[in-house]
Amino acid sequence: MCMLFLKSGHGASASCSVDIHKSTCANLIHFNYASTAHSSESSPCSNVPILCPLCPKQSPAVWMYCLHMHFCEQHKLASHTQYPINVQLPESEKEGTKKIWDTHFNARKPHNLTNKKAPALVLSEAHHS
Repeated sequence: MCMLFLKSGHGASASCSVDIHKSTCANLIHFNYASTAHSSESSPCSNVPILCPLCPKQSPAVWMYCLHMHFCEQHKLASHTQYPINVQLPESEKEGTKKIWDTHFNARKPHNLTNKKAPALVLSEAHHS
């Protein structure tokens, strides 16, 4: 199972980042935490690992989109009013992510073959006439 750990950034305005050396994920890639954590029109998803305010400080991070389930399962909190932080996604983020999802699967991808030469087919002796 993947476990992500966060580390503090350096400087007064630095954000946290994923601790590459401490985390245990085979597919872990480096990303800019600060820009990923903010939703925009071109990149509406702001799902980042965060520290749960109810877990011990050295616990693994929880993905923001999974925080609701984490509060329910790990801390037995049944209502949003009991959560220490807001876990509701803004409508703009839901709509923007849905728009990208729909466009990705519905748009036809152009094939530019004008400058590409198809490789010559090589026929074996058995298939020659």
